[in-house]
Amino acid sequence: MLKLYGEYIMAADIIIMLMNIIDFFPLGIVAPVLVLLILYRQYKNSGEPRYDERTEKITGKAAMSTVSMLMVAMLAILYGGDFDLFKLDTQQTISILFLTLLVSFIAFYRYYNSKDNSKDNSKDNSKDF
Repeated sequence: MLKLYGEYIMAADIIIMLMNIIDFFPLGIVAPVLVLLILYRQYKNSGEPRYDERTEKITGKAAMSTVSMLMVAMLAILYGGDFDLFKLDTQQTISILFLTLLVSFIAFYRYYNSKDNSKDNSKDNSKDF
């Protein structure tokens, strides 16, 4: 009887897990596809090139700086655990690193983009004199 009860619990867990996957499926699959279709149509209708030398240079600088920032975050997490400052499990560590990746890339991209724009504007202003 006990073995049968355990099988029912396992079957119920599998059914609950499948229901969660089915609930996630429309949001997890359909939403990104719609976003990609909308972005594709915007780029297609704009008539401008998506990438040029300037954006490749800025994106490369931002990516290099982001990798450096991720290394610093990994070292902080590693040595924080070694010196018993804090204890993080795998999910928390990945969440922190993913957030660091997103925030640092966006911040560095905006910084290098504004820095490059101000350099271009200063060159244009010097030609006026």
